Formats: sequence, C-alpha cells, structure tokens
Amino acid sequence: PSDPYSAGCHFFIFHGGASFLTKQHTAFGTLIDGDDVLERIATVPTKSGGGGEKSTPVDRVEVAHIKSVPAAS
Repeated sequence: PSDPYSAGCHFFIFHGGASFLTKQHTAFGTLIDGDDVLERIATVPTKSGGGGEKSTPVDRVEVAHIKSVPAAS
C-alpha cells in the first residue's frame, strides 16, 4: 500500500489565529458549521514531530467528508 503521508499537496485547518502565515500562504475557506468537530480535532493528543514540534497526532486523524459551498455574494 502507498504511504498516506507522501502526498505533494496539503491543506490546513486552523484552530485559532495563524498570523504567522501572513503573506506566505493563501486562505481559501472558512468553517461555517462543525465547531464541535474542529474542537475535537484540535484537542487530539500529540507527540513530538520533526524539530521537537508537538504536532503529530498520537493516533491518526482522518477527515472523512468536507462539503464545499459557494461563497455568499
């Protein structure tokens, strides 16, 4: 089987501010429903990843469904 971490493209869901990314990446969405799900993802126990950063979930977390809706005009 292929490595699930080998993709060349990623997206990020932010919990809280991400001002450190200003002018480095494009934001292209906003959460309109599912705050409880975001909170559960954000509070999953983590372990040290590369560089000592605590960002790797202890157990794999998968988003099974995302619905894209048109922006309000």
